Amino acid sequence: MRLLVIAEFDIDKGNAAISDGSFGQMMQTYLGDVKPEMAFFALHNGNRALHMLVNVNSAAELPAIAEPLFLRCNANLTVHPAFLPDELGAAMPAIEAAVKKYMS
Repeated sequence: MRLLVIAEFDIDKGNAAISDGSFGQMMQTYLGDVKPEMAFFALHNGNRALHMLVNVNSAAELPAIAEPLFLRCNANLTVHPAFLPDELGAAMPAIEAAVKKYMS
């Protein structure tokens, strides 16, 4: 299952990591460990943030994704399930069944 993970970094922790030069290496190590399908840095809610798409087999993998960001960046995480177009197509029968059952 793909997850869209948005990690908003704490301003003070982020400023300190950028100032002491550790932020770049920390992110390279982290992204090397997590191996997201894609990752980019942008603002989210006015804060520095990492946006990434990760593929997991189980919810048990979430701590390995989240904990380093909590511990090193005091990050606030938002996690959303994410579908590719063909996956949405495969889900349509379940969506249509829910519409028939709950919207009738």
